Amino acid sequence: MTKVKLQLPDGMKKVHFDKVFTNDHCTIVFAFVSATSELWIAGKTPLTVIEGFTRVEQGL
Repeated sequence: MTKVKLQLPDGMKKVHFDKVFTNDHCTIVFAFVSATSELWIAGKTPLTVIEGFTRVEQGL
């Protein structure tokens, strides 16, 4: 998995991770930066059908 540093909007210091789904090929993170904005972070293997996601409970 590749680590990517994302620049948050000005004035934002924290991100609340709402849901995390993962399987052998991909991780998808649904995160809220503030009450009015949403950030999705996804990584996947190209040309692969992604099935069978598992929700990961908080503890990131």
